[in-house]
Amino acid sequence: MFMAIKKNITLFVLAAVLMTQSAQTLAAAPEDSIVDDSLRDISIVIGAGAVGAVLGLSTLSFVNSPSEHLKNIAVGGAVGIVIGVGVVIFSQATRSTSVIGMNATEIPMNADKFESLSRHEFNQTKMAQNNLALPSFGYNFTF
Repeated sequence: MFMAIKKNITLFVLAAVLMTQSAQTLAAAPEDSIVDDSLRDISIVIGAGAVGAVLGLSTLSFVNSPSEHLKNIAVGGAVGIVIGVGVVIFSQATRSTSVIGMNATEIPMNADKFESLSRHEFNQTKMAQNNLALPSFGYNFTF
């Protein structure tokens, strides 16, 4: 029972450390190349794995025979890698399209006055422009 509590605390601490990193450290600047993005992503995954392995290693001091529980290091590293991959997937999924380079839109010149109503109008015109370019199909379902 004590081992289960230690493992849960270890996983919680690992998740807390990874989630408290700011989005600015995980997000890429628009001028970064794909190599820089890939290296950043790999370093996040490797760092998370290393932190997990260290947390798994720290559990060995609480058991009577540490040589029987060396799998805690591998389990901690594996959990860290999984969490690191999750962080990378989340950071890539939440990048804006202007950063990715697809359909970059320009914000109106006066960004200070870009209030809710003008943002709504701006988005409506952009959506109308994008939707007009796509073919539309009319479906009729009768029974």
